[in-house]
Amino acid sequence: MKPSIRISICCFVLLLLWALPANAQLAEIGKLSSPSDSADALVYKLCSDYNTKKITAPEFITRADSLMVNAANRQSQPVLLALYKDVAWSDEQFRKSRIRYFFYSAVNELNNRNLGSAVFFYRKTLDYCSSPADIRFFLRSYVGLLMINGEIGNAAKGLEEYRHVLPLVDYICQRPQSWKMEELAENAILLSYGAGAYAGTGNVTEAKKSFSRLAILRRYADSVLPFLHSQAEKKHAYFIGYKYFLTSYQFRSFYRDEKGALADIRNAWTYSNKQGEDESDASLYIYSTLAQFFLAQHNTDSAAYYIHLFELQSTKERYRLKKHSQEQSYYLASLYTELNQAKGNLPRALFYARRASDIQDSIYQAMTLDYYNNLYAQTQAAYDKDQRIKTEIAKSRTEHFNFLLELFIFIVILAAVMLFYWNRLKQRQAIVQSKLNLARNIHDEIAPMLLYAKMLMKAESRKNGNVPIVPELDQQIGKTLEAVRMLAHELKSEEQYTVSDLGRFLQEQLKKNEKINGTEFSLSVEDGTKILSLYQFDHLKKIYAELIANTIKHAESTAISITIKLAGQKLCLNYSDNGKGLENVDGKGIGLDNIQERTRQLKGTFLLENNYPNGYKVTVEIPV
Repeated sequence: MKPSIRISICCFVLLLLWALPANAQLAEIGKLSSPSDSADALVYKLCSDYNTKKITAPEFITRADSLMVNAANRQSQPVLLALYKDVAWSDEQFRKSRIRYFFYSAVNELNNRNLGSAVFFYRKTLDYCSSPADIRFFLRSYVGLLMINGEIGNAAKGLEEYRHVLPLVDYICQRPQSWKMEELAENAILLSYGAGAYAGTGNVTEAKKSFSRLAILRRYADSVLPFLHSQAEKKHAYFIGYKYFLTSYQFRSFYRDEKGALADIRNAWTYSNKQGEDESDASLYIYSTLAQFFLAQHNTDSAAYYIHLFELQSTKERYRLKKHSQEQSYYLASLYTELNQAKGNLPRALFYARRASDIQDSIYQAMTLDYYNNLYAQTQAAYDKDQRIKTEIAKSRTEHFNFLLELFIFIVILAAVMLFYWNRLKQRQAIVQSKLNLARNIHDEIAPMLLYAKMLMKAESRKNGNVPIVPELDQQIGKTLEAVRMLAHELKSEEQYTVSDLGRFLQEQLKKNEKINGTEFSLSVEDGTKILSLYQFDHLKKIYAELIANTIKHAESTAISITIKLAGQKLCLNYSDNGKGLENVDGKGIGLDNIQERTRQLKGTFLLENNYPNGYKVTVEIPV
């Protein structure tokens, strides 16, 4: 064989070996994704439409809710649940859909006999139920929890769950007309369980109470049946009657009323057929109940007939769901055990008894193992939740305490500040009042005495003629009187003046002068916060007013410069212009004499620098 042919054959074999696993993988994917029936086909189409953006998230949620019941026990349900969860947690607008997700997951786990997981999801559903609109899922979750506790034989836990929901159940029974028929049907399930559970524990009084509440619901449902137009509402109304007669059958069997018990089970069958449940779990339950009833009456032919119907219905369910039910196999083996025992076929009865025992052990072990394994996780989750709640409460209390503490500190500080300013105000008022009293005393007592002394001096002068010392004394008394009056006015004044106030006064005067005469000016004020008394402020205003008036009237100046600054404990005031100055310093006039006199009254110094004919400069320094 030629080498080229050998190489071609080897390449073909390698290609075939590489393609086989790929083809097998594709076939497996196609097998997994191919729908098994119409319900699966609808689910896969819905998921595909959402993943390819053909429908929006709200449309997916709406259609998924309608498909979830049909997808129960199908291989497509886990796919639908996973996508439903992603959408429900993608946006806060789907918060209510999270309740449905937990409930759907609980039902799915219960159908798959994963009881612990089912309990977990039912608990999560109850945690998320927070409004009256969630009442349906609230009731259904408790129904699921009661069913699980009944299956594992934990009657005490079941009754505990029933007591938790009993106040709501009783409230619904008191006002059945205020609730939807679907919610009443869920209530009927809870009451039926409660009646059976209490009867099983020997508490006949509580059992009868639950049964009487169930009778109220049944009477209401029968009374409104003619007025119901929706097929779904009629179905729920018939279901209430179905649960009522099943519960009544249990009571009559307990009290050995065979005739009444048979009538009740047939009535239950009638209600079951009316609600379209002839191929459901309800039919299986009725067949097994009738078989047990006739076995108790030793009517083996009728019992064999209903056992046969039970077996046929179980086979139909197995083929429809493509899933084997160990519970149905157990019930069937138990019924055949009792039937063969009644017929006297002990070997055959022993065979079915062993088979039933093996199935029961397998079921119980699987259920309890799953339940209690998951129970640890639930207990841990409950403990974590409790710790989280305690931590949040402690944090909330700490924040509340810190807030109150901060508020208290703020109030204390505010009160202290207010008290401080109130005291300052009271002190200021007291000082002002003292100044007013002092000013009043000076004005009313010292001033009249000085005025009287001045009058005496004038009278003495007229009497004795011109005495050299009298004019000087008269002048000093006049100055003292003026000083007393100024001091009284200053004490009466509540206003405080600063160097900045003096600067603003001068700026206004200079601007007016500039506007009228066109004389430019420059004004510089340093440390304007220094406080001046009314006496100082008044004299300084008059000093500068006189200087500005002299410049305007005599100096023929075009610019004025004023500087006010603080030098140690003295206030230094410089005034200059660019006029012609003083031609004769000795005859400087009354204006400068007044300025010098006011400076002396302020205990300051006056300095004149004449630069005739280039203007002059005046420097006044006063202690502050």
